[in-house]
Amino acid sequence: MSDQTPPFKLEFCTDNFAEAMIRSDRVDQIEFCDQLNQGGLTPKYEDVKCLVGYLKIPLKIMIRLRSEDFLFDRKDFSEMANQAVQFRELGVSKFVFGAIRNGRLDFGLIEEFCKAVFPATVCIHKAIDRSEQILLDLQRLYAIPNVNEVLTSGGQATALEGAPLLKKMIELTDLLNSHQPHGRRIVIIAAGKITRQNLSECHKQIAASLYHGRMIIE
Repeated sequence: MSDQTPPFKLEFCTDNFAEAMIRSDRVDQIEFCDQLNQGGLTPKYEDVKCLVGYLKIPLKIMIRLRSEDFLFDRKDFSEMANQAVQFRELGVSKFVFGAIRNGRLDFGLIEEFCKAVFPATVCIHKAIDRSEQILLDLQRLYAIPNVNEVLTSGGQATALEGAPLLKKMIELTDLLNSHQPHGRRIVIIAAGKITRQNLSECHKQIAASLYHGRMIIE
């Protein structure tokens, strides 16, 4: 095995409890959810409880009530916040969340969610790809102290299609990260039909530091 540091890290996304355990030694972090065929929903409490006790790598838990959209009312938010607090009590320290309202990220709900799980960190998921102002919303996320990642396909169906905007997002975060106090940074996670087979091409076009996918390892 080469001692050379890989040029990027891998995040494995799965809704399968056994798969998460079996493949955890081949990736750098895991996003765990339920019903991945619907874009990922909040997973089962017992599965998360077992994973928290087993995994030795970072584990991120999706909090999403339904698959139809990213528009949530107060009742929806209350349910999702309660789910997150229950997971926090298990020891979960990383969450995946997002919401949209009027064509932009719903910063009201996002800020409230981040406060509810603080000091756990939050990855803003692909809801950002529904925003009409992705770069502006990305910049605004820096006002929320525990947002540390953004999962995105660059506003397109796949990472390769969204490569031009993904590169702009990475350039913007590189710039903003360099001006943050206390080493605060946000990492762009490139996602969208990334597989083991096209990973090299994705990295050639995007040059991200972290890639996400269900088929990102064989």
